[in-house]
Amino acid sequence: MSLTEPLRVLPGSRFTCHGDGLCCTDMHAWGPLHDDEAAFLRELDERVVLVHGDALVLAGGADGRCVFSSPEGCALHGSLGPKGKPKTCQQFPFVLVATPTGGRIATEHRCPCRTMGEREPVTAERGREACDYSMIDRLIASGVALDDETEIDMATWEAIEAPFLSGEATIDDEPFTGGDWQALGRQLLAESTSTRFERALRAFGAALIGEPLPPIGWDDAFDRAEARSAPRDPEEMLSEFVLDAIWSMDWAFHSSWAQARVDLASRIVIARRLAAQLGGRPDRAMAEAIAIIEMTGMADDYTAFIGKLRV
Repeated sequence: MSLTEPLRVLPGSRFTCHGDGLCCTDMHAWGPLHDDEAAFLRELDERVVLVHGDALVLAGGADGRCVFSSPEGCALHGSLGPKGKPKTCQQFPFVLVATPTGGRIATEHRCPCRTMGEREPVTAERGREACDYSMIDRLIASGVALDDETEIDMATWEAIEAPFLSGEATIDDEPFTGGDWQALGRQLLAESTSTRFERALRAFGAALIGEPLPPIGWDDAFDRAEARSAPRDPEEMLSEFVLDAIWSMDWAFHSSWAQARVDLASRIVIARRLAAQLGGRPDRAMAEAIAIIEMTGMADDYTAFIGKLRV
């Protein structure tokens, strides 16, 4: 617990689950499951738990949705209450980060419940209630890489980070430098089309090299979000994503801060391109664009590319 206390949240973070349903689709894997969770679910039906890499996860149906998802919502939630769902479902979109200076609650932005409409403030208390302390999402054991040659401790990093979090500094690096971004775009555009995650990668690749956007298949979730919400400022939404990307420390596991800045500068440009091409209500278009750039930032091919940038 010494690495998770004091537990802090990113100022201004907001999230309320409105049941838009995107998180119950194949934009990600539904796991990992604890052994006791998997055992309970297998008592319901042996087929509902699968092995994904080295983790146990929930199975999906032919439509790419969790087997417990329905038009009425989550069947586990409906019959057992919110605590009847696996911990991974209870926690999303919160991320628990442990560092030598304490814990952080970050949020993921690939769900319109995080990005669109009215949302409740994220607090440390909400983070403690939602997060699984037996499975910390990200652990910074000592420090981070500032560039290819310089390692810094967390106290030094927090002094560098502070002006970005306060709005005094912005990501102003030149995008699309340090590597063959066009080749990356072609690689992403060659992804499979079997899941929403893979189709999101294809959309990123298309925007990167100037091709028409392929369909992703998540309009139902964003239709619900648009119907329930008042419009937001798209640039404010994009800024919230960038701040959370910095705060979450995810970049530190595959790149230096110098590489991460080029990554974020490039994803900002791609988000604006995507939103312009998607059209419709501007905040909905930006919410979809943010979901795409966040999912791309999770992809192994993409993080490997960022980690090799020459900056």
